[in-house]
Amino acid sequence: MSKYNTAQALDSRLGMDAFMRRLFMAPFYKQHAGSFLFLFVLFLGSFMFINYLGKMSSGDSFFWHFILLIFLVTHQFMVLLFLVVSAGYLIKSRLFVKGLMMSPAYYFLRDSLGSLNQKKQWWHWFKLQISLSLPLLIYGVACLIMSIFKGVVLYGMIITVFLILGMAVIASLNFRQLIRVPCVKVPFVNSYIKVRWNQTMWMALMYCLKKERTALLLTKGGSVILALLMVHWQKEQIMTSRQWWLSFLLIGAAHVVLGFKTSLFMETRFKQLMGLQTGFIQGFLFSVLPCYMLLLLPELLIVAGGGYFHYAVTGYFSELILLFFYHYFSAYLEYELKALLKSGFLLLCVAFVLTLYGWFWLVLTGYFVISVALYGRRYFCLS
Repeated sequence: MSKYNTAQALDSRLGMDAFMRRLFMAPFYKQHAGSFLFLFVLFLGSFMFINYLGKMSSGDSFFWHFILLIFLVTHQFMVLLFLVVSAGYLIKSRLFVKGLMMSPAYYFLRDSLGSLNQKKQWWHWFKLQISLSLPLLIYGVACLIMSIFKGVVLYGMIITVFLILGMAVIASLNFRQLIRVPCVKVPFVNSYIKVRWNQTMWMALMYCLKKERTALLLTKGGSVILALLMVHWQKEQIMTSRQWWLSFLLIGAAHVVLGFKTSLFMETRFKQLMGLQTGFIQGFLFSVLPCYMLLLLPELLIVAGGGYFHYAVTGYFSELILLFFYHYFSAYLEYELKALLKSGFLLLCVAFVLTLYGWFWLVLTGYFVISVALYGRRYFCLS
């Protein structure tokens, strides 16, 4: 039977959606059952801890405490936490599907999907992503209902729209990359470069725009939503200066994957410059600065446009320091992404605790000192 006939048989008789759910749903939920339990404990523990500190009134019943819905739609930082966790969940589901689709046992599915028209392909991927995101959807719909009940419809709408857009983005990535996987990755070549020294100025930015559009869109989409929420909360007079600093740390942490990817690319270019004068190498390493400054510009414009220029400048430089930290920390860990995420998460937890006690500038200074130390340790004498 040809590929087209096989695809038509799956799509009409068995149902391609049911067939894909059978292949992906059970293994995914079995493998990540522990992670789901951890997230539930995380939300429950965070809720009880903040409630213990007196951030919520004690008149609510234990039922609302237990399901967390009223807290998710009335406390701004739990909304942020839910959005960040949701993004991590969607990325994890994407990596799981990609890992299975790249194995030889699933090549037949790639061939079958590839023979269908593009609209059907994308729709199958989108419905599969809905099946893999059922826990998030249940929370999202419940939060929307509770937000309507509590009179904070904006938060519920933000959560729901974020989930739908996130699933659509993951479905588009699966559709574009998993069916037509290139056999050989073509190395990035900057066609706008003529001489070796000029190649260092905008090379990192062109790389992000051309080769890392997925990481760039996910990162900037999440950070722009957070920036808009911060401006809205400040206008509602529910943001303190300490909460601004925590939000800046969270936005900076959202750039970890982008910093990792850019650092890995710059490392390969650095090896090509070995043997040049020390000044050229140092200039090359600092040439990533214009790239990061432009990438962080949207958040600066959003916060400054809301009338909070002081917070915008502070947040801009703090996020720039965090991005440089991830850049050099990735090189120090020899580009082990899992090690970077785990150690970065632990450092971020420490930074959050210190910021809660009002030591934000100490945290920022620590990140800057560590970045300079890592830069000197890895590059300064390698001429």
